Amino acid sequence: ITTLKLHPDYMAMLKGQRVFPNTAAKFCISDTGLQQLFVDDNVRQLEKLMKVSAGSNRYLIPVGPSDGGGDCECAKCQAMGSISNRYFMLANLVAKKFQSISPNAYVNLYAYSTHVATPDFAVEPNVMVQLIPYAFQRNFSAETMIEAWEQKSHDLYIYDFYGLPINNLDMPLSGGLEPSAYARRIQYWYQHHVHGIILERSYG
Repeated sequence: ITTLKLHPDYMAMLKGQRVFPNTAAKFCISDTGLQQLFVDDNVRQLEKLMKVSAGSNRYLIPVGPSDGGGDCECAKCQAMGSISNRYFMLANLVAKKFQSISPNAYVNLYAYSTHVATPDFAVEPNVMVQLIPYAFQRNFSAETMIEAWEQKSHDLYIYDFYGLPINNLDMPLSGGLEPSAYARRIQYWYQHHVHGIILERSYG
């Protein structure tokens, strides 16, 4: 936070003003100083993880933006193309640095919200892409999104909601899928190179 306060140009611009650094704020991803700071910070996190988890077959560091809106509106960020281009470019920078540290070092980034689309460039092989196709995005059908990402990466994972608690009042299956329908969904994922899933569900 201290570094970000010293460099307001690292923060997202919204309505012509740089946002104040906090845990929910977005960054100005086109800024090369911010890019270097982001890579260096994630390298430090990786080094800490490798010390406490020595011998693991995969070291995984999340590099996604904070939840919610607020993507930078500055001219340089907009010139990068889609918002997906911004976040996956930044993920690629970290992933490339990780490749020089360990063959088992990966970054994790959701394809979600404003960055559900595939970027215009190749994704590094150690970027673990976690798709959220069935909620919080209206750009594509779930199948269109999954199949587009299948062409971009073969290290795909799914984050899905087996009934959102806020939508179903914590009642079993209300707003969710019957088990047989979910089984068909899982089969579809498997056919399209999805390697793992996380399901969010209410206590009910």
